[in-house]
Amino acid sequence: MVEKFAALSMHKSNYSIESLSLPKLRIDFENQKSTLIKLGIDQTLPCLAICPGAEFGPSKKWPEQNYAILAKHYIKKGWNVLCFGSSNDHETGKKISNFDNLEEEENFYNLIGRTSLVDAVDLLSFCKKVVSNDSGLMHIAAAVGIPLVAVYGPSSPEYTPPLIDKKVIIRKMEGYKKIREGNLPDGYDASLLSIKPQEVMEALEAL
Repeated sequence: MVEKFAALSMHKSNYSIESLSLPKLRIDFENQKSTLIKLGIDQTLPCLAICPGAEFGPSKKWPEQNYAILAKHYIKKGWNVLCFGSSNDHETGKKISNFDNLEEEENFYNLIGRTSLVDAVDLLSFCKKVVSNDSGLMHIAAAVGIPLVAVYGPSSPEYTPPLIDKKVIIRKMEGYKKIREGNLPDGYDASLLSIKPQEVMEALEAL
Protein backbone atom coordinates (compact mmCIF):
# COMPACT_ATOMS: atom_id res chain seq x y z
CA MET A 1 0.00 0.00 0.00
CA VAL A 2 2.83 2.40 0.86
CA GLU A 3 4.40 1.67 -2.52
CA LYS A 4 1.18 2.72 -4.29
CA PHE A 5 0.97 6.04 -2.44
CA ALA A 6 4.68 6.77 -2.92
CA ALA A 7 4.29 6.21 -6.65
CA LEU A 8 1.86 9.15 -6.79
CA SER A 9 4.53 11.56 -5.56
CA MET A 10 7.42 10.47 -7.80
CA HIS A 11 8.09 10.69 -11.51
CA LYS A 12 7.94 7.23 -13.03
CA SER A 13 11.51 7.52 -14.33
CA ASN A 14 12.77 7.92 -10.73
CA TYR A 15 10.51 5.42 -9.03
CA SER A 16 11.85 2.21 -7.56
CA ILE A 17 10.65 0.19 -4.61
CA GLU A 18 14.22 -0.18 -3.39
CA SER A 19 14.61 3.60 -3.00
CA LEU A 20 11.71 3.91 -0.54
CA SER A 21 12.59 4.37 3.11
CA LEU A 22 10.54 2.87 5.93
CA PRO A 23 8.22 5.38 7.69
CA LYS A 24 9.42 6.75 11.02
CA LEU A 25 7.75 8.75 13.78
CA ARG A 26 9.55 11.31 15.93
CA ILE A 27 9.53 10.75 19.69
CA ASP A 28 8.93 13.51 22.25
CA PHE A 29 11.21 12.26 25.03
CA GLU A 30 10.09 14.91 27.52
CA ASN A 31 6.48 13.82 27.06
CA GLN A 32 7.55 10.18 27.26
CA LYS A 33 9.24 10.75 30.62
CA SER A 34 6.40 12.78 32.12
CA THR A 35 3.77 10.26 30.92
CA LEU A 36 5.70 7.32 32.41
CA ILE A 37 5.83 9.18 35.74
CA LYS A 38 2.15 10.19 35.57
CA LEU A 39 1.06 6.60 34.96
CA GLY A 40 3.34 5.23 37.68
CA ILE A 41 5.24 2.91 35.34
CA ASP A 42 8.44 1.43 36.78
CA GLN A 43 11.13 2.73 34.41
CA THR A 44 13.82 0.38 35.72
CA LEU A 45 12.21 -2.71 34.13
CA PRO A 46 12.04 -3.70 30.44
CA CYS A 47 8.56 -3.31 28.95
CA LEU A 48 6.55 -5.56 26.66
CA ALA A 49 3.73 -3.81 24.80
CA ILE A 50 0.56 -5.69 23.84
CA CYS A 51 -1.93 -4.20 21.38
CA PRO A 52 -5.01 -6.46 21.53
CA GLY A 53 -7.59 -4.27 19.76
CA ALA A 54 -8.72 -4.04 16.14
CA GLU A 55 -11.21 -1.66 14.59
CA PHE A 56 -12.63 -4.44 12.40
CA GLY A 57 -13.58 -6.39 15.52
CA PRO A 58 -13.03 -10.03 16.58
CA SER A 59 -12.21 -11.32 13.09
CA LYS A 60 -8.81 -9.57 13.34
CA LYS A 61 -8.22 -10.18 17.06
CA TRP A 62 -6.09 -12.77 18.79
CA PRO A 63 -8.10 -14.01 21.83
CA GLU A 64 -7.86 -11.95 25.01
CA GLN A 65 -6.85 -14.91 27.18
CA ASN A 66 -3.82 -15.51 24.97
CA TYR A 67 -2.64 -11.95 25.56
CA ALA A 68 -3.19 -12.47 29.29
CA ILE A 69 -1.13 -15.70 29.28
CA LEU A 70 1.64 -13.85 27.44
CA ALA A 71 1.49 -10.98 29.95
CA LYS A 72 1.74 -13.35 32.92
CA HIS A 73 4.75 -15.07 31.34
CA TYR A 74 6.66 -11.81 30.88
CA ILE A 75 5.76 -10.47 34.32
CA LYS A 76 7.25 -13.65 35.82
CA LYS A 77 10.40 -12.92 33.77
CA GLY A 78 10.64 -9.53 35.53
CA TRP A 79 9.14 -7.32 32.82
CA ASN A 80 6.43 -4.68 32.82
CA VAL A 81 3.55 -5.36 30.44
CA LEU A 82 1.77 -2.33 28.95
CA CYS A 83 -1.61 -2.91 27.32
CA PHE A 84 -2.47 -0.29 24.67
CA GLY A 85 -5.73 0.58 22.93
CA SER A 86 -8.41 3.19 22.39
CA SER A 87 -11.59 3.61 24.43
CA ASN A 88 -13.29 1.35 21.86
CA ASP A 89 -11.15 -1.51 23.20
CA HIS A 90 -12.38 -1.12 26.79
CA GLU A 91 -14.08 -4.52 26.95
CA THR A 92 -11.02 -6.20 25.44
CA GLY A 93 -8.80 -4.69 28.13
CA LYS A 94 -11.26 -5.70 30.83
CA LYS A 95 -11.26 -9.34 29.69
CA ILE A 96 -7.46 -9.43 29.65
CA SER A 97 -7.22 -7.83 33.11
CA ASN A 98 -9.76 -10.22 34.61
CA PHE A 99 -8.11 -13.39 33.28
CA ASP A 100 -6.24 -15.28 36.03
CA ASN A 101 -6.31 -12.14 38.27
CA LEU A 102 -3.86 -10.35 35.95
CA GLU A 103 -5.13 -6.97 37.15
CA GLU A 104 -3.62 -7.71 40.58
CA GLU A 105 -0.10 -7.90 39.14
CA GLU A 106 1.69 -4.64 39.96
CA ASN A 107 3.72 -4.78 36.74
CA PHE A 108 0.66 -5.03 34.48
CA TYR A 109 -0.60 -1.68 33.21
CA ASN A 110 -3.93 -1.56 31.41
CA LEU A 111 -3.57 1.72 29.49
CA ILE A 112 -6.58 1.19 27.22
CA GLY A 113 -8.48 4.45 26.91
CA ARG A 114 -6.01 6.20 29.26
CA THR A 115 -3.60 7.73 26.73
CA SER A 116 -3.82 10.08 23.81
CA LEU A 117 -2.50 8.86 20.47
CA VAL A 118 0.58 11.07 20.92
CA ASP A 119 1.21 9.58 24.38
CA ALA A 120 0.81 6.06 22.94
CA VAL A 121 3.46 6.81 20.30
CA ASP A 122 5.93 8.00 22.94
CA LEU A 123 5.18 5.13 25.35
CA LEU A 124 5.44 2.47 22.65
CA SER A 125 8.90 3.74 21.78
CA PHE A 126 9.95 3.06 25.39
CA CYS A 127 9.06 -0.64 25.09
CA LYS A 128 11.56 -3.35 24.14
CA LYS A 129 9.15 -5.60 22.20
CA VAL A 130 5.53 -5.62 21.10
CA VAL A 131 2.85 -8.16 20.20
CA SER A 132 -0.04 -6.84 18.14
CA ASN A 133 -2.96 -7.74 15.97
CA ASP A 134 -2.97 -6.21 12.48
CA SER A 135 -4.03 -2.74 13.62
CA GLY A 136 -3.12 0.93 13.58
CA LEU A 137 -1.04 0.50 16.73
CA MET A 138 0.95 -2.25 15.01
CA HIS A 139 1.97 0.24 12.30
CA ILE A 140 2.79 2.89 14.93
CA ALA A 141 4.97 0.40 16.82
CA ALA A 142 6.82 -0.38 13.60
CA ALA A 143 7.28 3.34 12.86
CA VAL A 144 8.94 3.93 16.25
CA GLY A 145 11.25 0.96 15.65
CA ILE A 146 10.13 -1.63 18.22
CA PRO A 147 10.88 -5.26 17.33
CA LEU A 148 7.46 -6.84 16.98
CA VAL A 149 5.45 -10.01 16.58
CA ALA A 150 2.34 -9.47 14.45
CA VAL A 151 -0.52 -11.98 14.52
CA TYR A 152 -2.57 -11.98 11.32
CA GLY A 153 -5.91 -13.52 10.41
CA PRO A 154 -8.00 -12.61 7.33
CA SER A 155 -6.03 -9.44 6.47
CA SER A 156 -2.90 -9.53 4.32
CA PRO A 157 0.70 -9.21 5.56
CA GLU A 158 1.72 -8.92 1.90
CA TYR A 159 -0.46 -5.85 1.33
CA THR A 160 -0.24 -4.09 4.72
CA PRO A 161 2.76 -5.50 6.61
CA PRO A 162 4.46 -3.83 9.58
CA LEU A 163 7.20 -1.81 7.91
CA ILE A 164 10.14 -2.71 10.11
CA ASP A 165 13.04 -5.11 9.60
CA LYS A 166 12.90 -6.69 13.08
CA LYS A 167 9.58 -8.51 12.93
CA VAL A 168 7.99 -11.94 13.01
CA ILE A 169 4.63 -12.38 11.28
CA ILE A 170 2.51 -15.34 12.37
CA ARG A 171 -0.38 -16.36 10.11
CA LYS A 172 -2.22 -19.68 9.79
CA MET A 173 -4.28 -19.17 6.64
CA GLU A 174 -3.85 -18.69 2.91
CA GLY A 175 -5.32 -15.97 0.70
CA TYR A 176 -7.11 -12.77 1.63
CA LYS A 177 -10.69 -12.13 2.72
CA LYS A 178 -12.05 -8.80 1.52
CA ILE A 179 -15.03 -9.15 3.87
CA ARG A 180 -13.45 -9.75 7.26
CA GLU A 181 -16.01 -11.78 9.13
CA GLY A 182 -15.01 -14.47 11.58
CA ASN A 183 -16.26 -17.99 11.00
CA LEU A 184 -16.68 -18.84 14.71
CA PRO A 185 -19.10 -17.73 17.47
CA ASP A 186 -18.69 -14.10 18.56
CA GLY A 187 -17.05 -13.26 15.22
CA TYR A 188 -13.61 -14.79 15.79
CA ASP A 189 -11.58 -16.26 12.95
CA ALA A 190 -10.34 -19.85 13.28
CA SER A 191 -6.92 -18.99 11.86
CA LEU A 192 -6.20 -16.56 14.70
CA LEU A 193 -7.49 -18.95 17.35
CA SER A 194 -5.07 -21.58 16.07
CA ILE A 195 -2.07 -19.39 16.98
CA LYS A 196 -0.94 -20.54 20.44
CA PRO A 197 0.72 -18.39 23.14
CA GLN A 198 3.83 -20.62 23.10
CA GLU A 199 4.37 -19.84 19.40
CA VAL A 200 4.26 -16.12 20.11
CA MET A 201 6.60 -16.48 23.09
CA GLU A 202 9.11 -18.32 20.89
CA ALA A 203 8.82 -15.63 18.21
CA LEU A 204 9.48 -12.92 20.82
CA GLU A 205 12.56 -14.78 22.01
CA ALA A 206 13.77 -15.05 18.41
CA LEU A 207 13.72 -11.25 18.19
